[in-house]
Amino acid sequence: MAPRTHRKVRYDCAMIADIASWTTPAAHPELAAQQVHIWRSNLEVSAATLATLQQLLSSDERERARRFVFAHDRRRFIVARGVLRRLLAGYTASAAADLVFRYAPEGKPFLAQPDETATLTFNLAHSAEWAVYGFTRQGRIGIDIEAHRALKDLRQLAASIFSAQELAALDAVPVPQQPATFYAGWTRKEAFVKALGTGLSFPLHDVTVSLPPDEPARILYVRDDPTAPQRWHLLTFVPAPNVAGAVVMEGPPLAAAYWHFPSEQTEP
Repeated sequence: MAPRTHRKVRYDCAMIADIASWTTPAAHPELAAQQVHIWRSNLEVSAATLATLQQLLSSDERERARRFVFAHDRRRFIVARGVLRRLLAGYTASAAADLVFRYAPEGKPFLAQPDETATLTFNLAHSAEWAVYGFTRQGRIGIDIEAHRALKDLRQLAASIFSAQELAALDAVPVPQQPATFYAGWTRKEAFVKALGTGLSFPLHDVTVSLPPDEPARILYVRDDPTAPQRWHLLTFVPAPNVAGAVVMEGPPLAAAYWHFPSEQTEP
């Protein structure tokens, strides 16, 4: 597939990257120590591609796919995991089907292979028909996306996950902009919790992120961890219209590259 654009887009993590240009690489890109690679992929694929990707999955992944009640959820899980394996194969010396995952207590996957993959960390998320993946060699990483949908109880939902400072920031935004602001905050907080690897045991109220559309995306406060805003860096992106995305990385700011993975391709 021809690239949608020939320009690689890189940002400092302190900047807010609300609109990113996604490039389809001619070959799998190298991941340098001071970089983060963010990929997007569409989960709606042909039956032939679905079958090809399913063949890459392990027996436990196939069993997990079978447990989904709805067929569209099953298909999207298969595609998301198959694409993850193809991407990881590009960063390692292993074939996509040979990769072995282990799981942290809250379910976050990591590679079991030692040595050359020891410094590679990754995370994935999907919403509606899109999946995103983050890769780095620096430290922990968490990524999240949410497709915008109409919310009649937006303020009530915000009160259940936002801190007092975030609620005040949300209320200060003009009403037409509040849904997008809400999703921006939600994905930023979820990405941070996923980076921590604590799952639902970490209350979302205990982390405060910047929300105003005209301010850089930042982690402002983490309860009982005063150095967190200096140790974690936040970047936002838009993988598709009306889809909010955020990635949180441990350590100094990284240069980011945005890549598009064409799901219909049959080779890694």
